[in-house]
Amino acid sequence: MDSVSVTSLRARLVSQGKAGIVRVNQRSLVDKLLGRYKGEHTAFRELVQNSDDAGASQVRITFQTSAHSGKDGPPEGRYEYTIRLANNGRVFRPEDWERLQSIADGNPDENTTGMFGVGFYSVFSLSESPIVRSGKQALMFMWDETQLVTRSIDDHDGDGKWSEIILHGVGSDVVEELHGAGGSRLARYLAEMLPFARTLTDIQIINIHPDHQGPASPPPTFHISKAVQ
Repeated sequence: MDSVSVTSLRARLVSQGKAGIVRVNQRSLVDKLLGRYKGEHTAFRELVQNSDDAGASQVRITFQTSAHSGKDGPPEGRYEYTIRLANNGRVFRPEDWERLQSIADGNPDENTTGMFGVGFYSVFSLSESPIVRSGKQALMFMWDETQLVTRSIDDHDGDGKWSEIILHGVGSDVVEELHGAGGSRLARYLAEMLPFARTLTDIQIINIHPDHQGPASPPPTFHISKAVQ
């Protein structure tokens, strides 16, 4: 073993070394996070908790079925499924948008459970390209091979008062699971969460279906109120 000085070697590497980066397969990382947060209704739990952290009093969860707009429809039929979760809490601040795009930062506010921490990424168990709308801005996550990228725009169509997570392209198997008894389980699960919320008092589950003839149908409407717990 040579007798090169570690101090000298470190100094040369810092001053003369060729810069490089450590590459992370973000899709694999998100898959591992999904394994950690695997469980029934996990994404709903995280999003409802985020709503409570934002000081929301109301949450609306909408299961929307629509006719597929393209020629290459899903193999199971001509319908596509979208889940939209909206809350009337505080709209996103610049630091919230920044935190949302950083997987492991979480929320430094000790008075909240972890707004937009790693648990938020459970939404990828339902959609490959989730969209977030808040205030007058909108941001979409999308995959570029193994890297997760975002696209953001000024969203002048938003009402500026509600924040919304849009999960498009949800699989029909997920909708089937939420149909009928599954929908009732989701409502019961949220009803059990509600008493522990700080500000949240009202959750609605809404079903929008064009003709109710698809292979899978979203659950019927449920209205959960903290006042009757």
